[in-house]
Amino acid sequence: MAAIVPALTFLGPSRKAEAALKVGDLLPQAVLLDRQGLKVTLPGDLKGGVGLLHFWASWCPYCLKEIMAVEALYQSYKSKGFRPYSINVGENLSAVEAYISSIRVSYSIPLDTDSSTAKKYGITGIPTTFITDRGGLIRYRILGEINKEGLHKLISALLAQ
Repeated sequence: MAAIVPALTFLGPSRKAEAALKVGDLLPQAVLLDRQGLKVTLPGDLKGGVGLLHFWASWCPYCLKEIMAVEALYQSYKSKGFRPYSINVGENLSAVEAYISSIRVSYSIPLDTDSSTAKKYGITGIPTTFITDRGGLIRYRILGEINKEGLHKLISALLAQ
């Protein structure tokens, strides 16, 4: 199963988050721009597929490994409807590009530069990952690090449904 460690807190008292999303909830509406300036609309862009939303930041010691794991899974499962998004929280494009410059990422990395989507989704620590089923319901909420094997088990089970 997944290796989960405590999430790193990033929202202080002045940056209050909404109530945390839980398993069984639908994702709130959000519109972000990715690294190429393309619009990402949530949950709409996940419709009909198994979605993964990975909230991360460059100061997170686990996040680069998670992005690499998601990339490997995307290459294996994109033809089966796997739709991942690694949403950077609170940083600008140059910080994101510098952080991921050593790896190849072919899936979308939206930017939440003002942390408004993270607040709307109730994110209080980094990394946080949501996995949704084909109907758009949150099936898993992971606080802290998860490894490739753990993600593979969760995603492959949902893709098989």
